[in-house]
Amino acid sequence: SMICAGLSCLYKLRSNQNEFDLSVSEWTSIFNNMQVSQEPYRKITEIKGDFAFSLGNFSSSRDSYIRSRDLVFNAFGSNHPDFITLSLKIAQAYVEEGSEMEGFEYADKGLDAGLESYGENHRLMIPPLTTLGQIYFKKGGYTKSLNLYEKATEIFVKVCGRENPGYPSLANNIAILNSKTGNHKKALEFANLALKSKEEVMKVFPVM
Repeated sequence: SMICAGLSCLYKLRSNQNEFDLSVSEWTSIFNNMQVSQEPYRKITEIKGDFAFSLGNFSSSRDSYIRSRDLVFNAFGSNHPDFITLSLKIAQAYVEEGSEMEGFEYADKGLDAGLESYGENHRLMIPPLTTLGQIYFKKGGYTKSLNLYEKATEIFVKVCGRENPGYPSLANNIAILNSKTGNHKKALEFANLALKSKEEVMKVFPVM
């Protein structure tokens, strides 16, 4: 079947980028010949980008993400969640290869699309905000990163509460960023919040 053929291509994946390129080429051929929806191919193209990113091949990763994002835009427009996610992945790839201006341009596009789709206080804004925060952090933009993490955490607490397992990580990141920006009092406050929240989480979700 078509699905089995596609999976057989994926199973050829090893630690070699050329083999993975061949798999994607075969997958593309299958879908072109059968004239079916390009959505599975779009997903495979995104996975190819993830794989290239993990190997440090950021230009190949970026190109795969752009192709996948274009397919999303053509099919669904810029308000689709995957358009937002892929914009941020493109931004990360650009920043990692040293093209910061292009990276921040795509990051802002992703954030703007998210704001237009969901509004600034929607739970689905948490991933774009934290991803953009990570990008700024890597490049030393600690104040900007802190603002983004604080907004993400504010939304997270409203939606999920401080008892959620995801809160300690967010609080810890805010502690680190406050330390980086010289606000050591607030850094200590959030470090204690992270620790206290982690202890509360362990009561609810004990390690087996």
